[in-house]
Amino acid sequence: MNASYKCKIENWSTSTIRNLSSFRNSRFLIFIFSVFLTVCLSACSTVGPKAFTKFNTAANGITAIDAALHSHTLMVKKREMEEISKDQKATNNLALNFDVDDPFKYEFKFTTEERKENEKRKTSGNQNVNGTVVIDKKEPLFIKWQRLDSGLSELNASFIQYTSLLVALADCELIKAEDFDKLATDLNGNLSSALISLGAKLDASKLALFSTAASTAAHKYISYKRKKYLIDIINDNQKSVDAFIEHARNAVEILAVEIQAENLCCHKSLIEQWRTSSTPGNKRAIADKIYANSKITGMTLDMLKSLDKTYKSLAITHKKLATSIESGQFSADGLIANIKRLQKLYKDLQKANEEVDKAAAQAA
Repeated sequence: MNASYKCKIENWSTSTIRNLSSFRNSRFLIFIFSVFLTVCLSACSTVGPKAFTKFNTAANGITAIDAALHSHTLMVKKREMEEISKDQKATNNLALNFDVDDPFKYEFKFTTEERKENEKRKTSGNQNVNGTVVIDKKEPLFIKWQRLDSGLSELNASFIQYTSLLVALADCELIKAEDFDKLATDLNGNLSSALISLGAKLDASKLALFSTAASTAAHKYISYKRKKYLIDIINDNQKSVDAFIEHARNAVEILAVEIQAENLCCHKSLIEQWRTSSTPGNKRAIADKIYANSKITGMTLDMLKSLDKTYKSLAITHKKLATSIESGQFSADGLIANIKRLQKLYKDLQKANEEVDKAAAQAA
Protein backbone atom coordinates (compact mmCIF):
# COMPACT_ATOMS: atom_id res chain seq x y z
CA MET A 1 0.00 0.00 0.00
CA ASN A 2 1.58 3.30 -1.10
CA ALA A 3 1.76 6.28 1.19
CA SER A 4 -0.81 8.28 -0.76
CA TYR A 5 -3.46 5.54 -0.66
CA LYS A 6 -2.74 4.87 3.03
CA CYS A 7 -3.25 8.57 3.74
CA LYS A 8 -6.61 8.55 1.95
CA ILE A 9 -7.74 5.52 3.97
CA GLU A 10 -6.70 7.17 7.23
CA ASN A 11 -8.40 10.43 6.21
CA TRP A 12 -11.63 8.57 5.28
CA SER A 13 -11.57 6.59 8.54
CA THR A 14 -11.00 9.69 10.62
CA SER A 15 -13.71 11.58 8.73
CA THR A 16 -16.17 8.69 9.08
CA ILE A 17 -15.57 8.37 12.80
CA ARG A 18 -15.97 12.14 13.17
CA ASN A 19 -19.18 12.13 11.07
CA LEU A 20 -20.52 9.11 12.92
CA SER A 21 -19.82 10.75 16.23
CA SER A 22 -21.48 13.95 15.02
CA PHE A 23 -24.47 11.94 13.77
CA ARG A 24 -24.78 10.12 17.08
CA ASN A 25 -24.56 13.41 18.95
CA SER A 26 -27.22 14.98 16.73
CA ARG A 27 -29.54 11.99 17.22
CA PHE A 28 -28.99 12.24 20.95
CA LEU A 29 -29.75 15.95 20.89
CA ILE A 30 -32.88 15.36 18.81
CA PHE A 31 -33.98 12.70 21.28
CA ILE A 32 -33.41 15.00 24.26
CA PHE A 33 -35.28 17.82 22.51
CA SER A 34 -38.18 15.51 21.70
CA VAL A 35 -38.43 14.38 25.31
CA PHE A 36 -38.27 18.01 26.47
CA LEU A 37 -40.95 19.03 23.96
CA THR A 38 -43.18 16.14 25.00
CA VAL A 39 -42.88 17.05 28.66
CA CYS A 40 -43.57 20.71 27.95
CA LEU A 41 -46.58 20.09 25.74
CA SER A 42 -48.06 17.01 27.40
CA ALA A 43 -50.03 18.98 30.00
CA CYS A 44 -51.93 20.91 27.34
CA SER A 45 -52.24 18.12 24.79
CA THR A 46 -53.37 15.43 27.24
CA VAL A 47 -55.87 17.60 29.09
CA GLY A 48 -57.24 20.41 26.97
CA PRO A 49 -60.53 22.21 27.50
CA LYS A 50 -62.67 19.98 25.26
CA ALA A 51 -64.39 17.93 27.99
CA PHE A 52 -64.81 21.01 30.18
CA THR A 53 -66.25 23.03 27.32
CA LYS A 54 -68.70 20.21 26.58
CA PHE A 55 -69.76 20.14 30.24
CA ASN A 56 -70.13 23.93 30.33
CA THR A 57 -72.21 23.97 27.12
CA ALA A 58 -74.49 21.21 28.38
CA ALA A 59 -74.94 22.81 31.81
CA ASN A 60 -75.87 26.15 30.22
CA GLY A 61 -79.10 24.56 29.01
CA ILE A 62 -80.49 24.47 32.54
CA THR A 63 -80.84 28.26 32.56
CA ALA A 64 -83.66 27.91 30.01
CA ILE A 65 -86.07 27.08 32.82
CA ASP A 66 -85.33 30.09 35.03
CA ALA A 67 -88.51 31.57 36.54
CA ALA A 68 -90.19 28.21 36.00
CA LEU A 69 -92.98 28.85 38.49
CA HIS A 70 -93.98 32.29 37.25
CA SER A 71 -97.53 31.34 36.21
CA HIS A 72 -98.17 29.32 39.36
CA THR A 73 -96.87 32.17 41.49
CA LEU A 74 -99.21 34.68 39.84
CA MET A 75 -102.18 32.42 40.53
CA VAL A 76 -101.23 32.01 44.19
CA LYS A 77 -100.53 35.74 44.51
CA LYS A 78 -104.02 36.59 43.30
CA ARG A 79 -105.65 34.29 45.86
CA GLU A 80 -103.41 35.32 48.77
CA MET A 81 -103.66 39.05 48.13
CA GLU A 82 -107.44 38.81 48.31
CA GLU A 83 -107.08 37.25 51.78
CA ILE A 84 -104.30 39.59 52.94
CA SER A 85 -106.21 42.71 51.89
CA LYS A 86 -109.00 41.81 54.34
CA ASP A 87 -106.64 42.08 57.34
CA GLN A 88 -104.93 45.34 58.34
CA LYS A 89 -101.93 43.75 60.06
CA ALA A 90 -101.30 41.31 57.21
CA THR A 91 -101.53 44.20 54.74
CA ASN A 92 -99.11 46.31 56.79
CA ASN A 93 -96.66 43.40 56.91
CA LEU A 94 -96.18 43.74 53.13
CA ALA A 95 -94.24 46.97 53.81
CA LEU A 96 -90.47 47.12 54.40
CA ASN A 97 -88.30 47.73 57.45
CA PHE A 98 -84.92 49.42 56.96
CA ASP A 99 -81.62 49.25 58.83
CA VAL A 100 -80.50 52.65 60.22
CA ASP A 101 -76.85 51.54 60.05
CA ASP A 102 -76.98 50.21 56.48
CA PRO A 103 -78.74 52.27 53.77
CA PHE A 104 -78.89 49.22 51.47
CA LYS A 105 -80.34 46.72 53.93
CA TYR A 106 -84.06 46.00 54.15
CA GLU A 107 -86.54 43.24 54.89
CA PHE A 108 -90.30 42.73 54.81
CA LYS A 109 -92.16 43.55 58.00
CA PHE A 110 -93.54 40.00 58.07
CA THR A 111 -89.94 38.72 58.23
CA THR A 112 -89.25 40.95 61.24
CA GLU A 113 -92.49 39.86 62.92
CA GLU A 114 -91.73 36.20 62.27
CA ARG A 115 -88.23 36.48 63.74
CA LYS A 116 -89.49 38.30 66.88
CA GLU A 117 -92.25 35.78 67.52
CA ASN A 118 -89.94 32.82 67.05
CA GLU A 119 -87.45 34.35 69.51
CA LYS A 120 -90.27 34.66 72.04
CA ARG A 121 -91.20 31.02 71.49
CA LYS A 122 -87.61 29.97 72.12
CA THR A 123 -87.37 31.84 75.41
CA SER A 124 -90.82 30.71 76.56
CA GLY A 125 -90.10 27.06 75.78
CA ASN A 126 -92.98 26.73 73.33
CA GLN A 127 -91.76 23.61 71.57
CA ASN A 128 -93.05 20.52 69.86
CA VAL A 129 -92.92 17.05 71.44
CA ASN A 130 -89.60 16.35 69.71
CA GLY A 131 -88.09 19.51 71.19
CA THR A 132 -88.06 21.66 68.07
CA VAL A 133 -89.28 25.25 68.23
CA VAL A 134 -92.73 25.95 66.79
CA ILE A 135 -92.26 28.18 63.73
CA ASP A 136 -95.03 30.59 62.83
CA LYS A 137 -94.54 31.36 59.14
CA LYS A 138 -95.81 34.80 58.14
CA GLU A 139 -94.19 34.96 54.71
CA PRO A 140 -96.89 34.76 52.01
CA LEU A 141 -96.56 31.67 49.85
CA PHE A 142 -96.25 33.60 46.58
CA ILE A 143 -93.32 35.62 47.96
CA LYS A 144 -91.65 32.44 49.19
CA TRP A 145 -92.04 30.89 45.73
CA GLN A 146 -90.59 34.03 44.11
CA ARG A 147 -87.64 33.81 46.49
CA LEU A 148 -87.04 30.10 45.89
CA ASP A 149 -87.40 30.51 42.13
CA SER A 150 -84.94 33.41 42.21
CA GLY A 151 -82.56 31.36 44.39
CA LEU A 152 -82.63 28.46 41.93
CA SER A 153 -81.90 30.86 39.06
CA GLU A 154 -78.93 32.27 41.00
CA LEU A 155 -77.68 28.77 41.77
CA ASN A 156 -77.92 27.84 38.09
CA ALA A 157 -75.97 30.96 37.14
CA SER A 158 -73.33 30.18 39.79
CA PHE A 159 -72.87 26.68 38.44
CA ILE A 160 -72.48 27.99 34.88
CA GLN A 161 -69.94 30.48 36.22
CA TYR A 162 -68.11 27.57 37.88
CA THR A 163 -68.02 25.42 34.73
CA SER A 164 -66.77 28.43 32.76
CA LEU A 165 -63.93 28.85 35.26
CA LEU A 166 -63.02 25.17 34.82
CA VAL A 167 -62.82 25.74 31.06
CA ALA A 168 -60.45 28.66 31.64
CA LEU A 169 -58.23 26.51 33.87
CA ALA A 170 -58.16 23.54 31.49
CA ASP A 171 -57.37 25.67 28.45
CA CYS A 172 -53.76 25.82 27.25
CA GLU A 173 -53.91 29.60 27.49
CA LEU A 174 -52.54 30.49 30.89
CA ILE A 175 -54.84 32.13 33.40
CA LYS A 176 -53.10 34.25 36.00
CA ALA A 177 -53.43 33.27 39.65
CA GLU A 178 -54.79 36.71 40.58
CA ASP A 179 -57.44 36.45 37.82
CA PHE A 180 -58.47 33.03 39.09
CA ASP A 181 -58.70 34.31 42.68
CA LYS A 182 -60.97 37.17 41.65
CA LEU A 183 -63.24 34.92 39.58
CA ALA A 184 -63.42 32.33 42.37
CA THR A 185 -64.23 35.04 44.95
CA ASP A 186 -67.02 36.44 42.75
CA LEU A 187 -68.34 32.94 42.20
CA ASN A 188 -68.45 32.13 45.91
CA GLY A 189 -70.14 35.46 46.64
CA ASN A 190 -72.87 34.76 44.08
CA LEU A 191 -73.32 31.26 45.46
CA SER A 192 -73.67 32.62 49.00
CA SER A 193 -76.41 35.00 47.83
CA ALA A 194 -78.22 32.17 46.06
CA LEU A 195 -78.17 29.87 49.07
CA ILE A 196 -79.44 32.64 51.35
CA SER A 197 -82.37 33.09 48.94
CA LEU A 198 -83.08 29.40 49.39
CA GLY A 199 -83.08 29.84 53.15
CA ALA A 200 -79.82 28.00 53.82
CA LYS A 201 -78.46 28.50 57.33
CA LEU A 202 -74.75 27.96 56.73
CA ASP A 203 -71.52 29.39 58.05
CA ALA A 204 -69.90 31.67 55.46
CA SER A 205 -66.83 29.40 55.31
CA LYS A 206 -69.01 26.55 54.05
CA LEU A 207 -70.55 28.48 51.18
CA ALA A 208 -67.54 28.24 48.84
CA LEU A 209 -67.99 26.21 45.66
CA PHE A 210 -64.19 26.21 45.29
CA SER A 211 -62.81 24.56 48.42
CA THR A 212 -59.51 25.71 49.93
CA ALA A 213 -57.82 22.51 48.75
CA ALA A 214 -59.22 22.96 45.24
CA SER A 215 -58.00 26.56 45.10
CA THR A 216 -54.51 25.42 46.14
CA ALA A 217 -54.57 22.79 43.39
CA ALA A 218 -55.73 25.45 40.93
CA HIS A 219 -52.72 27.62 41.77
CA LYS A 220 -50.41 24.64 41.23
CA TYR A 221 -52.07 23.82 37.91
CA ILE A 222 -51.73 27.43 36.77
CA SER A 223 -48.00 27.28 37.62
CA TYR A 224 -47.11 23.79 36.31
CA LYS A 225 -49.96 22.73 34.00
CA ARG A 226 -49.80 19.14 35.26
CA LYS A 227 -52.99 17.18 34.85
CA LYS A 228 -52.65 15.73 38.37
CA TYR A 229 -53.55 19.14 39.80
CA LEU A 230 -56.55 19.46 37.49
CA ILE A 231 -57.79 16.07 38.73
CA ASP A 232 -57.27 17.28 42.31
CA ILE A 233 -59.41 20.37 41.58
CA ILE A 234 -62.35 18.26 40.40
CA ASN A 235 -62.06 15.72 43.21
CA ASP A 236 -61.65 18.37 45.93
CA ASN A 237 -64.66 20.30 44.60
CA GLN A 238 -66.96 17.26 44.30
CA LYS A 239 -68.15 17.55 47.90
CA SER A 240 -68.98 21.24 47.39
CA VAL A 241 -70.78 20.48 44.11
CA ASP A 242 -72.77 17.69 45.80
CA ALA A 243 -73.79 20.11 48.59
CA PHE A 244 -74.78 22.73 46.01
CA ILE A 245 -76.91 20.17 44.15
CA GLU A 246 -78.48 19.00 47.41
CA HIS A 247 -79.66 22.55 48.22
CA ALA A 248 -81.13 22.89 44.74
CA ARG A 249 -82.93 19.54 44.98
CA ASN A 250 -84.27 20.39 48.45
CA ALA A 251 -85.72 23.63 47.09
CA VAL A 252 -87.35 21.75 44.21
CA GLU A 253 -88.86 19.23 46.65
CA ILE A 254 -90.24 22.02 48.85
CA LEU A 255 -91.85 23.61 45.80
CA ALA A 256 -93.39 20.29 44.72
CA VAL A 257 -94.92 19.65 48.16
CA GLU A 258 -96.32 23.18 48.41
CA ILE A 259 -97.72 23.06 44.88
CA GLN A 260 -99.64 19.91 45.83
CA ALA A 261 -100.96 21.64 48.96
CA GLU A 262 -101.96 24.70 46.93
CA ASN A 263 -103.76 22.49 44.43
CA LEU A 264 -105.80 20.87 47.21
CA CYS A 265 -106.63 24.29 48.69
CA CYS A 266 -107.75 25.61 45.31
CA HIS A 267 -109.78 22.46 44.61
CA LYS A 268 -111.54 22.76 47.97
CA SER A 269 -112.50 26.35 47.18
CA LEU A 270 -113.71 25.52 43.67
CA ILE A 271 -115.77 22.55 44.84
CA GLU A 272 -117.45 24.76 47.41
CA GLN A 273 -118.25 27.26 44.65
CA TRP A 274 -119.63 24.41 42.52
CA ARG A 275 -121.91 23.24 45.36
CA THR A 276 -123.37 26.70 45.91
CA SER A 277 -123.77 27.44 42.21
CA SER A 278 -127.32 27.17 40.90
CA THR A 279 -126.82 27.32 37.11
CA PRO A 280 -125.46 24.61 34.80
CA GLY A 281 -123.31 27.19 33.03
CA ASN A 282 -121.54 28.20 36.24
CA LYS A 283 -121.08 24.57 37.26
CA ARG A 284 -119.49 23.82 33.88
CA ALA A 285 -117.18 26.84 34.15
CA ILE A 286 -116.05 25.70 37.61
CA ALA A 287 -115.50 22.16 36.33
CA ASP A 288 -113.30 23.60 33.57
CA LYS A 289 -111.28 25.50 36.20
CA ILE A 290 -110.81 22.34 38.28
CA TYR A 291 -109.56 20.43 35.23
CA ALA A 292 -107.26 23.27 34.16
CA ASN A 293 -105.85 23.54 37.69
CA SER A 294 -105.23 19.79 37.82
CA LYS A 295 -103.60 19.79 34.37
CA ILE A 296 -101.26 22.70 35.13
CA THR A 297 -100.35 21.26 38.53
CA GLY A 298 -99.57 17.85 37.04
CA MET A 299 -97.41 19.38 34.30
CA THR A 300 -95.58 21.54 36.86
CA LEU A 301 -94.83 18.51 39.03
CA ASP A 302 -93.57 16.62 35.95
CA MET A 303 -91.27 19.55 35.17
CA LEU A 304 -89.98 19.76 38.76
CA LYS A 305 -89.33 16.01 38.77
CA SER A 306 -87.31 16.42 35.57
CA LEU A 307 -85.46 19.37 37.13
CA ASP A 308 -84.58 17.24 40.16
CA LYS A 309 -83.24 14.51 37.88
CA THR A 310 -81.23 17.08 35.89
CA TYR A 311 -79.59 18.45 39.03
CA LYS A 312 -78.63 14.92 40.04
CA SER A 313 -77.17 14.36 36.57
CA LEU A 314 -75.10 17.55 36.91
CA ALA A 315 -73.31 16.17 39.99
CA ILE A 316 -72.67 12.81 38.29
CA THR A 317 -71.32 14.44 35.13
CA HIS A 318 -69.01 16.69 37.16
CA LYS A 319 -67.53 13.60 38.80
CA LYS A 320 -66.80 12.10 35.36
CA LEU A 321 -64.52 15.03 34.52
CA ALA A 322 -61.74 13.72 36.77
CA THR A 323 -61.68 10.26 35.16
CA SER A 324 -61.90 11.78 31.68
CA ILE A 325 -58.60 13.61 32.23
CA GLU A 326 -56.87 10.24 32.55
CA SER A 327 -58.87 8.28 29.97
CA GLY A 328 -59.43 11.06 27.43
CA GLN A 329 -63.07 9.95 27.19
CA PHE A 330 -65.90 12.16 28.39
CA SER A 331 -69.62 12.04 27.76
CA ALA A 332 -72.30 14.47 28.84
CA ASP A 333 -75.02 12.58 26.92
CA GLY A 334 -77.05 11.79 30.05
CA LEU A 335 -77.00 15.40 31.19
CA ILE A 336 -77.87 16.68 27.71
CA ALA A 337 -80.81 14.25 27.44
CA ASN A 338 -82.15 15.34 30.84
CA ILE A 339 -81.87 19.02 29.97
CA LYS A 340 -83.61 18.53 26.61
CA ARG A 341 -86.50 16.76 28.33
CA LEU A 342 -86.63 19.50 30.96
CA GLN A 343 -86.75 22.21 28.29
CA LYS A 344 -89.58 20.42 26.46
CA LEU A 345 -91.63 20.06 29.64
CA TYR A 346 -91.05 23.73 30.43
CA LYS A 347 -92.21 24.82 26.96
CA ASP A 348 -95.28 22.56 27.21
CA LEU A 349 -96.11 24.09 30.60
CA GLN A 350 -95.73 27.62 29.23
CA LYS A 351 -98.07 26.79 26.36
CA ALA A 352 -100.63 25.23 28.71
CA ASN A 353 -100.54 28.30 30.97
CA GLU A 354 -101.05 30.59 27.98
CA GLU A 355 -104.08 28.55 26.90
CA VAL A 356 -105.58 28.73 30.40
CA ASP A 357 -105.01 32.51 30.57
CA LYS A 358 -106.59 32.93 27.14
CA ALA A 359 -109.63 30.86 28.13
CA ALA A 360 -110.01 32.85 31.37
CA ALA A 361 -109.85 36.15 29.46
CA GLN A 362 -112.55 34.97 27.03
CA ALA A 363 -114.80 33.82 29.88
CA ALA A 364 -114.48 37.14 31.76
